[in-house]
Amino acid sequence: MISLRNRADFERVRRTGRSWAHPLAILVAELNNLPHSRFGFVASRQVGNAVVRNRSKRIMRAAVRATITQFPAGWDVILIARNGLRQRGLAETLVALRHLLRTAALRQPPAVAGN
Repeated sequence: MISLRNRADFERVRRTGRSWAHPLAILVAELNNLPHSRFGFVASRQVGNAVVRNRSKRIMRAAVRATITQFPAGWDVILIARNGLRQRGLAETLVALRHLLRTAALRQPPAVAGN
């Protein structure tokens, strides 16, 4: 799993990407024109203190690792923890992530025609 680390990339995805919401998390996605997808994880102070925010991000990372094969290549994806995530575990987060993937219906970027 490749991380989305650059602040400019986070801002670009948040500004131009599409978003889908679930009570536990928000998924924001934007095409990146790369042969792989990159993932970023966010938990604001509304989620809780530093311990709770870090736990929420660890749970979301584990959920992405478990469902990485369902993500198509070529996307920048940000997962934003919502307040309800702090009381939930990995199993419920997996259900939420699968729901977001179905709702978002992320598709492979169109193939470039060769000459």
